[in-house]
Amino acid sequence: FAALKDAGYTKDNTIFIFIPDHGSTKKASMFSLDGSNVPMVVRYPKGIKAGSVSDSLVQNIDFVPTFFDYAGVTLPEAYTVDGVSMRPVFENPKAQIHDSLFFQLGSARAVLKGDYKYIANRYNQERIEEIKAQSKDNLAAKMTYTDGHIGVGTRGMKFNPEYLEYDQLYKVAVDLKEENNLAKNPEYAQKMKEMKAVLSKHLKPFNRPYGEFIAGPGAVAPGQIDEQI
Repeated sequence: FAALKDAGYTKDNTIFIFIPDHGSTKKASMFSLDGSNVPMVVRYPKGIKAGSVSDSLVQNIDFVPTFFDYAGVTLPEAYTVDGVSMRPVFENPKAQIHDSLFFQLGSARAVLKGDYKYIANRYNQERIEEIKAQSKDNLAAKMTYTDGHIGVGTRGMKFNPEYLEYDQLYKVAVDLKEENNLAKNPEYAQKMKEMKAVLSKHLKPFNRPYGEFIAGPGAVAPGQIDEQI
């Protein structure tokens, strides 16, 4: 803090943010606990009440628009910013700025909305051919979301046998460790349909081929490597 103080900043006019980039034991997975869900601590006496706690949905892409907001920056109309300002949440912990969150890691995509998280794992045609050509000894590394990262990539696989499933639906409100995959449960067929629609909405702006969600070169539907899974 001494360097900031020498530069003219003080504890009252500076926003301090602490946040890790990922979890530990489930790093390189889509699972929330100890994976994609990370703590964030923010200190800004002028705009945040000390001791405030919020469970509102925010993402790392919200940092830039937040800083622009506090700095009073007016952006050019042609300037597109991913994310939205977290200022409403800082000022009111119950405020909601996102209806859902989108996640992407290698071959996997996921969305979190309300009490549920949906994870889709769709390998492209090239990866599928490579997976089919692997020996059993090398199969795990080739089937990680990040393709070949045996140490980090297999952490999620180690802690959750559902890691490789094409479709995963978890009621995270009660299933914190995401151990009960509801994707094939007929009672949750409508919820699966709803969550897939949410994922499709997030994928469309990218316009990149992905499984049955976005058609295009290399995109294939699930079911090609059931034996290997």
